[in-house]
Amino acid sequence: MSHRQTRQQLGDFLEGELAPEARQKVERHLSDCATCSDELEGLRGVRALLRGIPAVEPPPYLADRVVARLREQAEQRGPLARLTQWWSETAAVAWPAPIAAAIGSSMR
Repeated sequence: MSHRQTRQQLGDFLEGELAPEARQKVERHLSDCATCSDELEGLRGVRALLRGIPAVEPPPYLADRVVARLREQAEQRGPLARLTQWWSETAAVAWPAPIAAAIGSSMR
């Protein structure tokens, strides 16, 4: 397995998300490659730091501010931007909480 292939799989390896055969290939490469082993250790350190960050609840006014800013930008850009306004507003209101929850749960 090449450095590039191994490096692309280190995150999944670290999280235990590789199939057994792929995991074995990465392990074999890591046993012979100090560079990739060092990178894996660096990722472990980053993961530990991220897991130590407490979850933060976005302030209740955040969605309103984002929608207001999107409206301002849509008015400045013209008709094409206004066509996408509905989608932008929907995404701004509907997605912050699920995205924050997904990020938080992936760091545990």
